[in-house]
Amino acid sequence: MHADRASRFDAPPQPSALLRQAMKQGLVPLTADAQTKARRELFVGNTPAGATERALADHLNSAMRAAGFCSAPGAPVISCRVSAAYAFIELRSVPETDHCLSLTGLPFLGGALKIGRPTKYDGPRTTAGSWARVAATIDAAALDAATRSQLQVGGADLGAAAAQASREVLINNVPGGTTEESLRAFLGLALLQAGGAAAAGDPLASVHLSGRHAFVGARSDQEALALLAIAGLCFRGTRLRIKRPSKYAGTDLPPGRSWTDVVADFGRGVAGDAAHDAALGDAPPPAPVAPDVARRLATLASAPATSVVVRGALAAARTLDAACADPALLADVHAECARYGAVERVALDGNDVVVDFALVDDAAACLAALKFKRFCGAQLGVEFRETKE
Repeated sequence: MHADRASRFDAPPQPSALLRQAMKQGLVPLTADAQTKARRELFVGNTPAGATERALADHLNSAMRAAGFCSAPGAPVISCRVSAAYAFIELRSVPETDHCLSLTGLPFLGGALKIGRPTKYDGPRTTAGSWARVAATIDAAALDAATRSQLQVGGADLGAAAAQASREVLINNVPGGTTEESLRAFLGLALLQAGGAAAAGDPLASVHLSGRHAFVGARSDQEALALLAIAGLCFRGTRLRIKRPSKYAGTDLPPGRSWTDVVADFGRGVAGDAAHDAALGDAPPPAPVAPDVARRLATLASAPATSVVVRGALAAARTLDAACADPALLADVHAECARYGAVERVALDGNDVVVDFALVDDAAACLAALKFKRFCGAQLGVEFRETKE
């Protein structure tokens, strides 16, 4: 009888054909088919210090459920091994593993997970998206409380923060002495004149400067792509390097163009690269380039003057306040322009105000800022003015 019991434990009945098929698909977690294991494993990089295997697996399972990537009830991640700043996970089915690749960029405890195939993987290539794109399709209100709570605990924001990830760019090589206001104004004007602004107003939502680096949030996905396309823009004698932040896990169009290409296109009166614009999808094609825009862009890209003239400033001020004194007007203009660099002189020239800067790029930054502002309720003409010898 002892032998019978041992034999019963050591040789369990063979699974049925239906069960074997389910095992091959990985839908039976405890007895998943070893033959498909290489296709059911993924590498998870950028895991934060102190993350436990249970917390990571629960977070990934919640994200899979929220995204609608689960092939059956239960937890698709059946194994998790955490080691230092990375982990390896095993899922129960090949289709769910392929879908899990699109969670790359998933926020977790202050970081953004990078999910990919292990280096030993030699299976078929899989097309995948990113968490930023997946999050945009999820209806947070429709999620069950447990899934929503787990994602929130892990730091996965299904709202504005997820959408904003696709609108952020990193700018390196920012010259010393730059302020957030001057950089913002200069980039805004460059986008406006390069046809990258999606609408009227300031195309930048935020600028955060840290030493020689700046994180810039564009107003829209289209304008973020336009920022990437002007990499190499010269500011204060230095070419800016514009790219995605390291935490960004989405995919962009191949750059293909640079600031030099943009300037060359506008110098010829060409709106832009047709193939690049068509690849943007539903984005409307840029309007034909007016000659004055081409001229201003070329001037901005090469050597703008150190003097800026604000057309009609005195007349606008006296329309609002008939008793406006010239010194008060000049003091106001000086205070505004000094935010963008060292101002050497502010003077009246008829109804216009002329502002002389010490540096050419400070003048360009000021001109850029005034393009987006109103003066005494009026939209004024602002342009460079050649310094008379």
